[in-house]
Amino acid sequence: MASNAQFMAVMLLHLCTTSSSLYLGPPRQAHNYLRFADVNRHCQSMLSSATELAYEANRPYQVRHQLSFEKGDWRQDADHAPLLPFVAGDAPKKGARRLPEPLSLATFVVTHVDDDEEHRARPAVNVSGVLVLARKSAAPEFAPGLISYSMYHYQPQELAAGAGHALPSSGADDGVSSRARDVYNGSYPCLVLNRNAYGQVSTVLPGWQCNSTAATGGSCHGIGPFEMDKAADADAFAGVGIIMQDFQCLEQYDMAGPTGTAMVSVVFRALSPWEDWSTARSRSGLSGKTLSAEGVWKTSTGQACMVACRGIAGKKACNFRVCLFFPTTMSITGLDTMLGEITGVDAAAGGVAYPPLLSFRQHMSPPRLWGYYPDDGIPLVSYKYNYAKVNQAGELRRRSELPSHFRKIVAKSLSMRDGAGNDRRSLSSLADRLTLWFMAMPDLFRQEWIERPILHLEVFSLEQVIDRYSPPQHGDGRPTKEPGTEGRILLNVSAELTIFKDRWPQKSVMSLEGVYNPDDGRMHLIGCQDVRLPWQNSSTSRDLGLEQGMDCSIEVKVEYPPTTMHLFVMSTAKVQIASTRTAVDALHFKAVKLRAMPSYPQQRPSGFYRGVVNGVLCIVLLSATIAAVLSQLRYIKTHTDVAPYISLVMLSVQALGYGIPLVTGVEAILARAVKVLTVCAFILTVRLGQKVRRSRACMVERSPLDPACVPSDGRVFVYYCGVHLVLFVLILALNREAMAVEQQVALMQDLFLLPQAIGNAVWRINCRPLKGSFYVGVTFLRLLPHAYEYGGPPADFRSRSVDVNAGSQGRFFAKAGDMVIPLAAVALALVVHAQQRCNYAIVSRMGKPEQKKLHHIF
Repeated sequence: MASNAQFMAVMLLHLCTTSSSLYLGPPRQAHNYLRFADVNRHCQSMLSSATELAYEANRPYQVRHQLSFEKGDWRQDADHAPLLPFVAGDAPKKGARRLPEPLSLATFVVTHVDDDEEHRARPAVNVSGVLVLARKSAAPEFAPGLISYSMYHYQPQELAAGAGHALPSSGADDGVSSRARDVYNGSYPCLVLNRNAYGQVSTVLPGWQCNSTAATGGSCHGIGPFEMDKAADADAFAGVGIIMQDFQCLEQYDMAGPTGTAMVSVVFRALSPWEDWSTARSRSGLSGKTLSAEGVWKTSTGQACMVACRGIAGKKACNFRVCLFFPTTMSITGLDTMLGEITGVDAAAGGVAYPPLLSFRQHMSPPRLWGYYPDDGIPLVSYKYNYAKVNQAGELRRRSELPSHFRKIVAKSLSMRDGAGNDRRSLSSLADRLTLWFMAMPDLFRQEWIERPILHLEVFSLEQVIDRYSPPQHGDGRPTKEPGTEGRILLNVSAELTIFKDRWPQKSVMSLEGVYNPDDGRMHLIGCQDVRLPWQNSSTSRDLGLEQGMDCSIEVKVEYPPTTMHLFVMSTAKVQIASTRTAVDALHFKAVKLRAMPSYPQQRPSGFYRGVVNGVLCIVLLSATIAAVLSQLRYIKTHTDVAPYISLVMLSVQALGYGIPLVTGVEAILARAVKVLTVCAFILTVRLGQKVRRSRACMVERSPLDPACVPSDGRVFVYYCGVHLVLFVLILALNREAMAVEQQVALMQDLFLLPQAIGNAVWRINCRPLKGSFYVGVTFLRLLPHAYEYGGPPADFRSRSVDVNAGSQGRFFAKAGDMVIPLAAVALALVVHAQQRCNYAIVSRMGKPEQKKLHHIF
């Protein structure tokens, strides 16, 4: 009931918002304010102190948009019945950091403002609106389309007094101050600030100050300057994030042009782990979890320093300073595009800054996804990378080197250069091509709060190429070589293992750095994984042997498949991740082996190359099948008495499999050759069936008074149809999708020995109707398409299915089918083999004397 009421309230809010946004001028019809007397009585104290304001024509518009707000906070006094009881039935139980607590949200929309036709000065104006109170978890919601227009008014006289001039130096373990040397100080401060402030969540660095009191029993009721809505231990605050909201930036100009400064204002909001971030990041209410900051960006220092006020407690709460800067030098332990520190200041002592209360960072997103540059095409920030692990990675490569006599062969077949050079354009393209999509998520990186995660290997830099943009070429059209790459075989590379959800990065789980050889497609990397807990200090890091809080005792090997072979078959890359720590070390983990899909560009349609492979494979399979059928024909020519015991249902299944593509058409590059061989296989199978029918007719002529001794496929057909009906229902139940005719025929061909096994049991044969080269050979040939399918990636990673013969067109089964069906086919071959060799002994012990005379012994 409560959820229905909230739904109706939100729908009403939609209607009110839509109606108010359709016409922003004065209302066409008069609005009756019947509650004016009640308002005057309850608000008399405030109305009596109001001063008159002169009439303004646009005041209704201003009031309507400036007083409306969305997702503010509301709270109820204690010792009262809850105004809105919360029902957690729609809260997710899985896929979250923990069960999100409900948020008390308020949205207010001004729907009407009374306009004075006489244009008089008045101390008050009648207004009406809609207020929606809700308690919301992570369930889907209707978000009102409210757009609020406001102009921020800076106060320069207060900015200079409190913001400070630079990031204060400190001995904090977070390393923020140590990275304040190479920072951005270019011509686009507002663009850079906006790029990092827009909707991105920053991570709180270890070493934050825990706010605790005796009342909380030593538990933290906040981190740094932020006061959380409840006290908890340090573990509970491990996943706190910070988001920047309501960002405003105004660059300063004088008569000579830009002054190198910009006015900046922003609201910093702490996101607790127990609330739903998708909703909390759009909240607008001010509280102890917010810092409203205002300050100045100076190009001379490359920093934005701001005075910050917590909540809405007035100037007494404005005892904080926030400094932001944007590093331009990246490393394996520092892939951050923005770093910040929040310190406490003593205004009474002249703005003396205390040690940092909290430091935070914003991690660099994969450069492949940037695509954001000013109009001149030059990157906003010119990044460079400081390689520190290439020597260690080179040693790993030497230890893993292939034998010398294989190097040239492997290098020739696995070459990834593909005609590319070492210019910036080629390296940028190669970096994107080295992206990998992993087929499984190892437990080492699993994050329970991310639904349907996909692990990526994202290359961040090759040499000093980070940005994926192409600079203009010289007048002669020749690209410029990247400095330091002339004559080198190995390329320095940095990368990351990143968890994606719905095509967007969610969390970086490991930073990588090493060397890459384009000639053999092998990459050797050193990995660093952040294993610190947020409250750990420098002594803990030293005890664990960490580098800036990261475990860098990890070796990673990547083997890319050949670019040429990928055009023919769905090849995959091999990745191995291993810890170099001892088995008793707390940070040791078992080696992880993964397979991943590369992202190679296809210069020619991949279907053409794959079609060639499919056509050749069809020719090989059909040729071998024809040879197996010919061997069976020769066998029954010398063993005429076994022909009646060959199942006609089995031969009909094979003939049906060869006949369907002749009717529907053969889709293959070598279609003519495949069609001729298919016709030959069909004719030979029909010929074999004719010999079986003639041999049974001869048996009837020799024993006209005892027709029961002649094998018949009637019962075999009934049992065979029953088995396939059960399989059809089982597959339908498991996959919730019916099988097509081609799929059913493909399954029948894979299990072609099933009728023969049923017939052997029904007829209780003690002979060998099938030659070993026939049933073993055909079974083996039916396994090859499954091996071909199983060697490729899962269906989710394929752009199209791989068709290797007529029977596998439109195959219904995925990876599980490519394992279960071959096992069933092998089991049937073993059953037929056992029946042909062992049934006589069974019949001799269990059968009647007259039955024994009906069987042939070989």
